[in-house]
Amino acid sequence: MRKSRPGLFLLIVISVVLFSGVSAGADRSEGVRGIFGLKYGMLGGGYIKVENVGDKFDKEKDQSLGILLDYPIKRRLHFGIFADLHSIVITFKPLHLNVNKDSETLLEVGAMLKYLIPTGQGKFSLRPGVGGGYGILKNMPYIGNSNYWTFRSTMEFIVKIGRTTDFAAELGIWSAPSGGNDDLDVTSKAKLLLRFGLLFR
Repeated sequence: MRKSRPGLFLLIVISVVLFSGVSAGADRSEGVRGIFGLKYGMLGGGYIKVENVGDKFDKEKDQSLGILLDYPIKRRLHFGIFADLHSIVITFKPLHLNVNKDSETLLEVGAMLKYLIPTGQGKFSLRPGVGGGYGILKNMPYIGNSNYWTFRSTMEFIVKIGRTTDFAAELGIWSAPSGGNDDLDVTSKAKLLLRFGLLFR
């Protein structure tokens, strides 16, 4: 990821926050609430490609924790920002060395667009979404400090459990198509994202 520019990322984050604030103000004037959510589950395992390294790196499945803030920008179209923590555990195949004790946490922030599909007289809803983010991973063995552009496509299964509270199950795919540091390009193919949580309106 030698061509990444921190300034560009900062500009994107500022734009996302400002746009979210504008949307929030518009929705409040119409009596539409934003949605705050907490989710916990797992990010699945799979192959990780490290540039110019013939040996195989595998990511093991492990924990994923996230928070989100969504606002309707149209009747059913939602725009949101998120911050996630993913536990990253790498297995270096040729050495049969499992670095569980040296696992690190990937911090990821980003934005998503989601479309609400209500069913069952408002008690059950589907909310497909697509989005991207920027991830920071520090001190990973064999790789060092690295940064990533990420992509995700998800489906939320939402069940109303209270006047302002919903239960949500999230199923999706997550990938890092671009990433690395000054010495290595590191990419990650699509991995399963499975989490459960609560949404508050």
